[in-house]
Amino acid sequence: MQGLANLGATCAVNSLIQIITREPILRNYILSDTLKNINDDTLLGNLREIIDLMYNKNVSLSPNKFIENLYKHLTIFQRGEQIDIGELWIFLYDKIQDEINTSDKCYKKLSNINHTNEIDISDGIICNNKKDFKNILTGDRIRNKYDYVMRKFNNNKISMWTEMLQGFYLNIIKCNECNNSLYNFEPFTSIQLDIIDTDSSITSMIKNFLKEETRCDGWKCDKCNKNTEYTKTIKIWKLPNILFLIVKRFKDVNIKNNSKIFINKKLCFKSGSVLEDTTIDKNYSISSLGLHYGILNGGHYCSLCKSDNKILLYDDLNIKEISEDAFENNLSANRDAYMIVYNSQ
Repeated sequence: MQGLANLGATCAVNSLIQIITREPILRNYILSDTLKNINDDTLLGNLREIIDLMYNKNVSLSPNKFIENLYKHLTIFQRGEQIDIGELWIFLYDKIQDEINTSDKCYKKLSNINHTNEIDISDGIICNNKKDFKNILTGDRIRNKYDYVMRKFNNNKISMWTEMLQGFYLNIIKCNECNNSLYNFEPFTSIQLDIIDTDSSITSMIKNFLKEETRCDGWKCDKCNKNTEYTKTIKIWKLPNILFLIVKRFKDVNIKNNSKIFINKKLCFKSGSVLEDTTIDKNYSISSLGLHYGILNGGHYCSLCKSDNKILLYDDLNIKEISEDAFENNLSANRDAYMIVYNSQ
């Protein structure tokens, strides 16, 4: 059956485990010999055991050890309270990354590079036009800066877990008085999307997330030393192979946005939109949905996943196959999708 018992407000945990299990590259990595020596008392060790039992041995189970360790290691979550699946993914990613990094067989240590002092996180670069920006992107300075931030954030270690799931933004703040621009890199493991009033497709919400904003909120430019307007832009530097999107349906714990959204089956980030390599398209196909019903504190999660040429609805111990037509209808006017997962082609 491959279901998971609900141990008291653990539907978000069960749904996320199912989403991870149904991602072939992610599942195969967790079950690989690379991680066979991971301690059984870790969340990754527990997850490995669950995936083996469900996927390889085709059994349903009660994930007691995983839940015990979840509350033990991720103390932000309290037993009996409903967990936000988006927050759970962020904290679980970080914890598993730490567990992988404790084993010298599970990660590779990046070779040391002696960067000059100019590769500073707060370093400013003047960019007056698109030509200047193109020159910056093709130069060593910005790429060295990314390398510096990536290494620092990951403690100079990298694993397949990181390579599959970690992306980076390039945040740009430009002073509208003197045109001085600050470039800072920021890692992410999910993109948080606002629902917009018109044409709320996933592609339109991503475009909205990346649009330029002009602000005037007391910010002071370090170069001209003035409190002035500035333009903030988020660009994508690197995309992960498995892309987690979170639809921001909750204004607070009691107010949920149930607006319909259109979920694209495929995403294409055209050449030039991902700055690490501007010469290629980055293509994704939909893999799973994390669905939420009700309010945040009193609702319920389940997951809808593509698995072995089937589409299955995982609702704790209840599993139901969904037709392709029903799946298409679910994507066209969806009120319940909270987590959407794509994998690269």
